Amino acid sequence: MLLNYNKGQIIQYRCPKCFNNEAVVLKAEDKDFTEKTAGVLWVQCQECGFNDNVLLPAKDFA
Repeated sequence: MLLNYNKGQIIQYRCPKCFNNEAVVLKAEDKDFTEKTAGVLWVQCQECGFNDNVLLPAKDFA
């Protein structure tokens, strides 16, 4: 589980559509690849509602 991120938490994230600087965390999950584990953070822009995902290295959620 991504310990640094909780559902509903507001984080700083630059929206690629409207360039707003805040987004809400929709879901945080671990993703296992062949050699490494990473985290996927699903976010939604508060301004325009654009949904996006962010791939994070393991050190950001350990």
